[in-house]
Amino acid sequence: MAMKDLIHSFLSHLPYSEALSSVSSFVVFILIGLVTFYAVQLLFMPVFFSVLARITSLEAVRPRHKKALSLYLSHLGFVLVWLNFEEFYIGHLASIKGASFILSHIYFYIVVGLIITAILNLIGSLYNQLKFSRDVPIKGLIQVLKLLTFIVTTILLISILVNKSPLYLLSGIGALTAVLILVFKDTILGFVASIQIAANRLVAIGDWIEVEKYGADGEVLDLGLNTVKVKNWDNTVTSIPTYALISDSFKNWRGMQESQGRRIKRAILIDIQSIKAISDDEKTQISKQLNDFLFQERTQTNLGLFREYVEAQLKHHPRINHNMTCMVRQLPPGAQGLPLEIYCFSQDKNWVSYEHIQASVIESIYTQLVNFDLRAFQAPTGQDFSTISQPSVLPQLSGEHYVQ
Repeated sequence: MAMKDLIHSFLSHLPYSEALSSVSSFVVFILIGLVTFYAVQLLFMPVFFSVLARITSLEAVRPRHKKALSLYLSHLGFVLVWLNFEEFYIGHLASIKGASFILSHIYFYIVVGLIITAILNLIGSLYNQLKFSRDVPIKGLIQVLKLLTFIVTTILLISILVNKSPLYLLSGIGALTAVLILVFKDTILGFVASIQIAANRLVAIGDWIEVEKYGADGEVLDLGLNTVKVKNWDNTVTSIPTYALISDSFKNWRGMQESQGRRIKRAILIDIQSIKAISDDEKTQISKQLNDFLFQERTQTNLGLFREYVEAQLKHHPRINHNMTCMVRQLPPGAQGLPLEIYCFSQDKNWVSYEHIQASVIESIYTQLVNFDLRAFQAPTGQDFSTISQPSVLPQLSGEHYVQ
């Protein structure tokens, strides 16, 4: 015989009136429900989590996720007792039977919805501990499942309140499809974008991205269903619609971070009037100034010697990656002179170290210009104009030299 049959038989033989018997049954129901609630929370859930911790990295899961799941399962135990023993404590009190049915089922659907949400949070926390979770985030998918859980739970609650079948409500929702699509437009676009981002591994948490349209330039903090949060280098946070990463262009610096070096690309503007042909004697003199540096015989201009010397220095620089492209090249001349571009890769990709390496390389190049009789181009400043245009001093004429 089942437990509820034994309890029902025991309560039916008590020498109480029907009303008092219903009250006694209600008290027994409350006691059984409370025992079930605390048994699940204090006994069953700790054992469940300890077993789960042995096969997964459950220690890394946020405590609030485990606490929430434990609490909701305890409520589930209570509501199951309510549903199974409802007929005993109601007895002949038919006036509250309908209200009890509605309340118990509303309680049940809400608890089940919360349990599903808590399980999804737990799955998300466990998944984030995996090595490939950074490249393939599932937060957008989990948020969609939460949204579907909320919608289904709401439909079931409304069906209980209006005493209609859920299928009847779904048929009405079909007529509102256009409105729902308009309301959840961003969510639908974000869900599709999340799938494409995860499948193509376009963006991951921790990536450095630049999105000029939204003024974002920094590290990705969160990759959600509707928004992507980027922490800029000035410590501000920019929120970008998730679908914007699919519809618009952006720059991801992950390739640089995963490569062997970070690119240095700077141009030095050479004054064209300082470029000249050079004789063998002058070449020898320059070579002595540079510790007998050997130039190629075919080089016959001071700019060619300078370019050759700078490229050799870069290829022997201890903090430049010599396994990647390294060269010094000329760009098309313009109104600001002849650009001489330095193109190489530093070994250190850290931002501060990279800037120091780049600055030391450029500073060293500028100091060597004088050895090749070259000048860097610079637009005239106020001091240059004051030197060129000196004020004229007019002679003081005496009265006798004045011609009328």
